[in-house]
This record gives sequence, structure tokens and C-alpha cells, in this order.
Amino acid sequence: MSITKKPDPSSVKKILVIQLGPFGDVFLTTSYFEHLKKHFHKAQLSYMTKKKYKIIVENHPYIDNYILLKEEQGMNYYLERLRKIKEIRAENFDIVIDQQNKNSTRLFTLFSGAKWKVGYEDARCSWVYNVKAKRGPEIYNPYKRFDMIKPLGIEPDSYQLYYSVSRDSENYIKKWLSEKQIGKFFVLSPGSPIEWKKWNIKNYARLADLIVRNYELTPIWLWGPDEKKDAETGAKLMEEDSFVAPPTTLNQAAALLKRAELFICNDGGINHLAVTTGVKTIALFGATDPHVWSPASEFENHHHMYNPKHNSKEDNSFGYTPEEVLKQVKNIL
Repeated sequence: MSITKKPDPSSVKKILVIQLGPFGDVFLTTSYFEHLKKHFHKAQLSYMTKKKYKIIVENHPYIDNYILLKEEQGMNYYLERLRKIKEIRAENFDIVIDQQNKNSTRLFTLFSGAKWKVGYEDARCSWVYNVKAKRGPEIYNPYKRFDMIKPLGIEPDSYQLYYSVSRDSENYIKKWLSEKQIGKFFVLSPGSPIEWKKWNIKNYARLADLIVRNYELTPIWLWGPDEKKDAETGAKLMEEDSFVAPPTTLNQAAALLKRAELFICNDGGINHLAVTTGVKTIALFGATDPHVWSPASEFENHHHMYNPKHNSKEDNSFGYTPEEVLKQVKNIL
């Protein structure tokens, strides 16, 4: 049964948003948290996600509490979910927003005890929700997530993505840059957990050489889990000198980007994280449509390369050359 009456902002005390994963979605879902908190100005906002993703949203200015789900196997998997249902019910949430709309998140929503349960009207088992959101047109993903809170009386507006960089992370990067005697620099991140989203590493190296020859900037190759080989290969293929970044946490990587003159990366989570640092960014898109996944439509520091005639997941040239990307670099710098 749907509830047509919107909740009174002054009467709502507790709100829960559920997005268990993955990395990028956990981060992008926070796009509307500021508006949610300002509309329900007396409410505490809790965010439920998997424990391993807390680092993405830790110290977020609009999150008051975290409900963290452990990844378990066998019987412990079910016991952990029962514990979380009990924890959620004990909080007495007024509103639960199921941003993910999957079987497990529907279960948490169904047994939450909340008066208002929000989910997409076209989701499987949508009868769980008594406040149903309509999916709008395909636009940049963080802005599209506002579709979920429209039924609560909140209209889309300008927004920011927040990520807190610690002083320890700033000092870690500052010390490393000082030890290597690196002045102005740019950062390349050639890795991706999805193989067909990776621009050809030879192209990355060629582009880095071109940038060095046109600007007095030092290249730094950034890498995440299972990506060090890509960074080291890129550095070896270059004719000019460059540095492979030290091991970094996500927070330390953000600290590095905050100091960079330019950031070049593939389509992925790190591209969205870059929005929070203010760094000028070029994201390299292959078979993925940037219409939905590029921050360029919303944030002026962000740009992308994309050839709409090239939609092959087999050809990692992405249909453009390092020289063509350099033209974009020149426009930005």
C-alpha cells in the first residue's frame, strides 16, 4: 500500500539510506545527503553499507551514523543479516531509503519498522515500498540519484560530492614529494578492475611523454590494489623520467590528487573521487557512454575523451590517439 502524504520535515527524527556496494555507488549515493539533511532539518542521517566501504564515506559532513554489514560466509552470512535487522529495528527509523533495490536491501527495508519505505516503483518486489520513486532520464549518475528522494518533496538542485582527506594523508604525500624533489606534477591512473575500461598502456606512456615535453610537469603513476603492474609498465614505456607513486590508501591518493596540476584516468570510481579534490581531470572513455558516468556535465574542472563511433570492448585504443588527448590537455592547462 502506497502512502500519498509526504512526511512532515519537522516530525522526522531518523533516516536510513541503504547502499551496500559497490565502491563507486556507495560514494555517489551521498550526492543528495546534504539536501536530505536540510529538508529534514531535525533528522539524524544513518548510512548502511558494507564495512569495507566505510573508508569512502568516513567523516562525511552529512552522515551522523553508520550501520556496517560484515561480509560473512555460510551460516554466519544469515546470522549477520539477522543482527543487522535487529539493529535497524532498534533505531526506530522514520524513513528508510533503499537506494540499491536488491533482495538483501529489500529485506532490511521490509523489516525496518519504518513508516516510510522508499524504493523504485519498477523494482522487483516493489510492494515492499510504500513510497515509490520514478526513474528519470539517463543523466550523470550522482544527479540521477535525486530521483529517489523526489517523492519525499525534495527537488534536484546543485550539489557537491564530499570526501574528507586527513592531515596524516596530506603529510604522507607531502613528505614523499619532498623526498623525491618533485615540484609541479600531473598524475596518471592507468588501472581498472575492468579490463576493457583500460586505455592502451602504450598510449598512456606516449601521452605522458608529450605532456612532459610541452609542460614543465613531472609524471606520477598512481595505482590501487592489483594495479601496480600497469603503473610500472607505463613508467618503463616512457622515454622521459617519471615516478611510480608509493603505496597509498584511498585517502592518501586523494591527498596526492589535491596537489596535482592534472589527473588522467580511465572511467571508474577514482574519476568520481577526483571531483572532491578540485583537480583538473580528463577521463578516458571507451565503450562506456560518458553521458551517465562522466562528471564533466556537472563540474567545470572535469573533462573526458570519447569517440561515439568506437564501441568495441576488444580495441583498447578507444578510437583516439595520445596526440588528440594532448589537444584536450592544452585546452585545460
